[in-house]
Amino acid sequence: SIAIITPTRVYHWGIEGQAQPTLKFERSSEKPESHWSGPVQIINYHQSVDKQWLILGGLAKGKQGGIAGVLQVHSCKMNASQPTMPSHAACFARITLDGRSAPSNLICFTTNGPVLQILELDPPSKDVAFKKKVPLQFKQAGDFPVSIHCDNTNGTLF
Repeated sequence: SIAIITPTRVYHWGIEGQAQPTLKFERSSEKPESHWSGPVQIINYHQSVDKQWLILGGLAKGKQGGIAGVLQVHSCKMNASQPTMPSHAACFARITLDGRSAPSNLICFTTNGPVLQILELDPPSKDVAFKKKVPLQFKQAGDFPVSIHCDNTNGTLF
């Protein structure tokens, strides 16, 4: 299918037969408490392997100046989006964690700091949910990642 991202909505359009675009979610709009201002330039969009999670990432003018990352995470199962996060890069990973018999969906994203965060989506219980934070270092102050990619076969992010 093809993803269609408009200023206010995200659609998926199956390319077989006479399929029509279907609404997946409404895009978050700027609010007084938002960390950005103005339009968001979309730079990435991902769907989890099980098609239950979607992430839409972009860049906008930061309210404190500079560039702000704007990440919207949407649960298809709950038909709800989380409040936007200040993140420039994100992806999904699907790997079998140590001690588990089935693969887990992970969301991997960067935040200011800069920090790479990896969180398990839909864990078997909150007690065993996988969470990891790793500080990132860049040669130039103010640099930030604009994309993250996952190699599920080897369990590698790059």
